Amino acid sequence: MYSSIASLTDIFLATFFMKDFGADNTFEIFYQVFGTIIISQGIFAVIIERSAGRINPRLTAEKIAKKMDNHIVMIGWSHLALRIIEYMNEKGIKYVMIEENEDLVEDLLESGDIVVIRNPLLPETLELVNIKECREVFLVNNNVKQAIILVKRIREINKKCPIHCRIFNERLKKLIKGFGVNIFSTTKWTFEKIKSWFVNKSGLVIIVGWNNFSRRLVNYFESIEREYLVIEFEREELDIEEVEDLLGPKLIIGSATSKKILTQARIYDCTQIIITLKEDVNEILEIVQNVKTMTLEPEIISRAYDDEIAEVLEVLNVKTFSTSYFAFENLKGKLID
Repeated sequence: MYSSIASLTDIFLATFFMKDFGADNTFEIFYQVFGTIIISQGIFAVIIERSAGRINPRLTAEKIAKKMDNHIVMIGWSHLALRIIEYMNEKGIKYVMIEENEDLVEDLLESGDIVVIRNPLLPETLELVNIKECREVFLVNNNVKQAIILVKRIREINKKCPIHCRIFNERLKKLIKGFGVNIFSTTKWTFEKIKSWFVNKSGLVIIVGWNNFSRRLVNYFESIEREYLVIEFEREELDIEEVEDLLGPKLIIGSATSKKILTQARIYDCTQIIITLKEDVNEILEIVQNVKTMTLEPEIISRAYDDEIAEVLEVLNVKTFSTSYFAFENLKGKLID
């Protein structure tokens, strides 16, 4: 039974959970209550931290990147980069990607991949991903100017790690090799894989799109003296006047989705049409549909960066190739942990 009269001290202690009138120890209930509060706060802190990671994956990625060592650093988003990331996740290989454009890597961030959204040319970005302690660097986008600057800056920080750099231009390859860089060209590997598709074939070839791969095709067809035409439309990232100077009358300016342009490119005379466009699936499908409604003669060959897109095109009797797939197969051996 509690005493009917409690002292002011007892009341004070009871108010702040330091005493229970039924307990033997004055501080017994204090330990119980405040112990519970401390445990609850710890659990709450963990919940808040994890929630913050989901709410701000950029911040979480940067925190993890800072602590990495013996990891792979990938600079630049591309379809090749996606294939490499899938493989590294499957094999449990540590990596971090640097990409300045958040829109390109939004899905990767949301799925928990370690992506740092910063300008890779800034010294603080390279420091953030601990480039000094990384075991390997892959420069997998098509930004040649950025690649040249990055190779120099990475070598100043890390003189030993292998650097793999994607460059098409032969002159620049020689320049950058001086830094001990493994140069690779996805278009070269791809062309070697599908070259047999053009051997012992004759007649006009129509190439849709102007890029590094179509340039390699043009060089090949000129070497074997096979007739070709290129269809390309004016777009911001392309100097169409430079392409005109290079190709002359072999360039048809316009979109291959237009039957008029296809007719101008002599679709009825061609034996093969090669679609080298990179990402616009709707445009590729529209071109295929137009060609098939106009003539059944040419063999249709198309670039397909995604395996699912390739399956759709193959149902339409279109031969497909992927520069990122062939490049990945060649680079995969360098990623074994």
